[in-house]
Amino acid sequence: MGVYSMTTLNARTSLELEQERTVITFGALWRLVLELEAWAGHVDTRMADLSRAGYDDHRMIHDMLVQQAALQCELQEMRGHVTTLEQERDRRER
Repeated sequence: MGVYSMTTLNARTSLELEQERTVITFGALWRLVLELEAWAGHVDTRMADLSRAGYDDHRMIHDMLVQQAALQCELQEMRGHVTTLEQERDRRER
């Protein structure tokens, strides 16, 4: 081999080594990116779950307040019936 061939061979080997190192580095960085995306997705999922849980809590409170209002209406209605019955009883006793 001549000097030109050795220089070409060394340059080629050096380029191949550099490409291999680049591939390895890129692979390592890509794995970190994927892990970061997975972590971010996990955080997003947790935030969505918390948001859903918060909505569920608010919905449950709303439903309970509606139920309480309905029960208060029924109670008021019952008080009205009791008052009417007491008034009828008092008229009879006279």
